[in-house]
Amino acid sequence: MRTTLRNLHVSAAGFTLTEVLVVVTVVGVLLAVSIPVVQTGVERLTFNSVVREVGAEIRATRYAAVAKNRTEVLRFNCPNPREYRMVEFTATAAIDDAADRCSSAVYPYPDPNPGVAPDTDGPVRHLPQGVTFSQSSSLAFDATGRIPAVSTIEVTNGRQTRTITVLASGRVVEQ
Repeated sequence: MRTTLRNLHVSAAGFTLTEVLVVVTVVGVLLAVSIPVVQTGVERLTFNSVVREVGAEIRATRYAAVAKNRTEVLRFNCPNPREYRMVEFTATAAIDDAADRCSSAVYPYPDPNPGVAPDTDGPVRHLPQGVTFSQSSSLAFDATGRIPAVSTIEVTNGRQTRTITVLASGRVVEQ
């Protein structure tokens, strides 16, 4: 039996170069549009996480003051910009008002000399690159967990600003 070209059935499964290029182009456009949206979302989530961490440190300072029955202070931009630290109020001006009061080199954490004030200073905390406190301030919680007046701390990354309000009762409200 003789086979001619007319009788042969050739099957060519696959995609043409044009079809592949169209699909690659569509995927590329979708990625180009979605990447900035995803980056913005990740940036927002990261910033909100930082604000929650600062709020948690404010609450921890308040709880420490109540638990230890003494005044505890949370200082912002101390010892450097973008850093904050819980420090014990000793009622000794030479310690409490010292320019290096937040320095972990001078007042290390954990305290190597228990029983010698200050005993309850916390570690120096750092904000991520690009995030700052809009002002230098401190919050002093007394032994009942209260502060003298309502205070606000602003945290910003240049595009977003969040305010943490601490009521005189010691309650912390992140906005």
